[in-house]
Amino acid sequence: MLKYNPKRLNNAIVWFAKKHFEKTGKYPTLTQILKYLAFLEFESVKEWGIPAFGLKFKAYKHGPVPEEIYFKLKNLESTDPELYKLKKHDDHIVIIPVKEADEDRFSV
Repeated sequence: MLKYNPKRLNNAIVWFAKKHFEKTGKYPTLTQILKYLAFLEFESVKEWGIPAFGLKFKAYKHGPVPEEIYFKLKNLESTDPELYKLKKHDDHIVIIPVKEADEDRFSV
């Protein structure tokens, strides 16, 4: 199993956050971002036979969670503060992009 690539992962978080905001006008919650990452990871394995990030998921009540990053994000610690910020909003944590995603990071 691959060890996840933090730069690729952080750029994916920003990319998903921006796209979510463009579609809904709201910043995505931590749960939504984790679901997007899980869908991408699982589709990557299904389509190409390798995971996009190499994250290890655990089963949680609301779906699969990559524990490598979950606890840090849940504690409002961005894995790359130059790319995105985390903020408590109501009962949720939202992801706020600070910069554009570097889409070159998505290439193998």
